[in-house]
Amino acid sequence: EHDDLPSMDNDDYRRGQPSCHKAYGEDTAILVGDALLTLSFQVLAQAPLEDKLSSKRERIIQEMSYHAGAEGMIGGQYLDLSVSSGDISEEVLHELMVKKTGSLITASVKTGALLGEASPSQWKALVEYSKNLGLAFQTRDDILDYTQDKQENGLFPPNSVSFFGLHPSRERFKKFIQAGMKELDKVDMDHRELRFLTQKLRDIKV
Repeated sequence: EHDDLPSMDNDDYRRGQPSCHKAYGEDTAILVGDALLTLSFQVLAQAPLEDKLSSKRERIIQEMSYHAGAEGMIGGQYLDLSVSSGDISEEVLHELMVKKTGSLITASVKTGALLGEASPSQWKALVEYSKNLGLAFQTRDDILDYTQDKQENGLFPPNSVSFFGLHPSRERFKKFIQAGMKELDKVDMDHRELRFLTQKLRDIKV
């Protein structure tokens, strides 16, 4: 909801449907975004856990708060709004890409690792996997945005394609997928669902 607002990405559609502010108004869209973010922490606080895992709830809420806030998703969105394609450095672009949607992916993977009682080495590999998956997801999103904007003769925001170019971005997408898979190979625990999600992302044509 917030991401689509006119003051941010100004998207009229989300998954083929009118975005919230187009369907119900900007004021409602802001409140819906606030309500959903607040609801996420209510769900985390109330989610049933086995007794042996209940002690991990506080850490999970801490991780989710960190990755959703100024050091994560919101911080990434701020960078997206405050820098231009001509001024951005590769380091800032990398930070932006890691923090946006990728930060929530990392929070989700960390939550699974905590509940799965991952060892320190497993934790390290899973965090690196999540970062690569987030970079792949954001790069794919940048490529799709570029293709759509090009067709509509739009302006290009600071992203992977405007910085590196279309073909190099496609190669970077493949590299991030491969790096993520390599990290999963280091994890001696059931990671079939993570591998499935990565393969589904890899199979999307860009």
